[in-house]
Amino acid sequence: MSLIERSIREKIVLVGVATPPTTVDEAEAHLDELALLVDTAGADEAARVLQRRATHDPATYVGKGKAEELKQISLEVDADTVVFDDELTPAQSRNLEKILGRTAIDRTAVILDIFAQNARTQEGKAQVELAQLRYRLPRLRGRGKGLSQQAGGIGTRGPGETQLEVDRRRLLRWAEHATRNARRGGGHSCTRCRSSGTPTPESRRSSTGSPMPACSSRTACSPRSTRAPGASSCPGERPCS
Repeated sequence: MSLIERSIREKIVLVGVATPPTTVDEAEAHLDELALLVDTAGADEAARVLQRRATHDPATYVGKGKAEELKQISLEVDADTVVFDDELTPAQSRNLEKILGRTAIDRTAVILDIFAQNARTQEGKAQVELAQLRYRLPRLRGRGKGLSQQAGGIGTRGPGETQLEVDRRRLLRWAEHATRNARRGGGHSCTRCRSSGTPTPESRRSSTGSPMPACSSRTACSPRSTRAPGASSCPGERPCS
């Protein structure tokens, strides 16, 4: 289940927050890295905002005033999506989208998009789909019709949300199906990865607790990689998923 359409490059506003002990320079470096990830996902940085705060705002991550400022910046640069460097809670994501009037996602969603675009084997596709479903399901609750007809983008590809309960049941069915497919995959077959201690699909998980692809290849998340998408970094019999 791909979450981004590569034929159209989205315009993205990047947002970082420097809270102690993170310095402004460190936060800026994190945004540089996020910009590379966004480029790999098939989008372009249109603007970036770096804020200094004592703590993250529990409701909107950046505070309501800064969220309103982000809305104006997004309108000025005609941005489709606002990407936050740190992980957003489902509530923060929903609150931000209400204020911004556009998609608000975090680094995890961008990385999942990249993995989805680069998954080649059935096992790899099943693992990524399951991770995406587990990430998106709690973020469905509370979204209204105002965001239901979005054109899509990083973190938003898939069914509409005008019939919320129908969509939740559909996602749950997809999750069950993806789980069965992942279990039937038989595990990671690259013996070199296993012997070197590379995490397997069952053991490797994202910061949200979702399973992530097992290969140690940086093809999926490194914009500077020269390997073709889906190429394996393992000397095993088939590409790592």
